[in-house]
Amino acid sequence: MYHIAVYFDVPAERQREFIEAALADGRDSGRNEPGTKRFELIRDEADPGRFYLNEAYADQEAFAAHAAGPYFKQFFDIVGDFADGPHWLIRGERVPDPEQPRPAAPLTVVVRFRAKPGRRDQVLKDLVAMIEPSLAEPGCLAYQPYVDPVDPDRIVLLERWTGQAALDHHFTTPHFTAVAAELRENLAEPFQLEHLTPADR
Repeated sequence: MYHIAVYFDVPAERQREFIEAALADGRDSGRNEPGTKRFELIRDEADPGRFYLNEAYADQEAFAAHAAGPYFKQFFDIVGDFADGPHWLIRGERVPDPEQPRPAAPLTVVVRFRAKPGRRDQVLKDLVAMIEPSLAEPGCLAYQPYVDPVDPDRIVLLERWTGQAALDHHFTTPHFTAVAAELRENLAEPFQLEHLTPADR
């Protein structure tokens, strides 16, 4: 795992803009860059104008890919004129403890839906409404529905979780239970769910 930490000093009148840009960078990178493993924004306790970015990547190449990507560029396009930084604090590989158990592999879930004739838009609306509350769950790494361009009644949902416990908790949330009840009325058949783990495990 490759870790970096930097800080920026931001004038008071631009701090909201900085926070929004940094959070968008982390959110989009975490969703769309597989090598981005952690992206945290931290405000200094003693100096509220100082912000830290604490980031972790699968390896140095993954960080290089992030630095060359669109979210990194968008962030600096926004903050480059007013934020003083980045000032480097950490840059390097984490030293693993061989006596600690290896963390569980992330769990990828593929869910396949077939809507009743004329109900596809409602099913898709319900699934899209699940994106924001699901991504707000601590164990959710990705949550995105896709439509089949050939078969209009077929929708595929791709989810990624830190592990089985996070997925089990998701099934108990109010937003899941509410949408599950709606889906039962609009699906032509029960949805199909597949659990996948990385091949290198």
